[in-house]
Amino acid sequence: MKPKQTLSFASLFALLLATGCTYVSQTPESHSVRVVSAKTEVARCKHLGRITASVPKLMRSERFVQEDLLTLARKNAAKHGADTIIAVGAPAGGEQTFDMYRCLRP
Repeated sequence: MKPKQTLSFASLFALLLATGCTYVSQTPESHSVRVVSAKTEVARCKHLGRITASVPKLMRSERFVQEDLLTLARKNAAKHGADTIIAVGAPAGGEQTFDMYRCLRP
């Protein structure tokens, strides 16, 4: 009986990977970090540094990988006191780099 149970758990795990669920959850602090797309939106903000978020791709859709990268970047930015992030480039290989800024509370 045990081998069938193990097989069904493995099958369920493979199914979850194939469907591409997001794996990273927001924190209360990361919810307040804005994601902007234009440098003009951070022109008057204080630059706090650069972070790189990375997640394993594991047969997941690009959309879910991107969601996890943004969530990780927002979490890391909140830990550094930033309230705004902007992507430096496009995601590649499960990684993306972001600049962090403090705009709303200088």
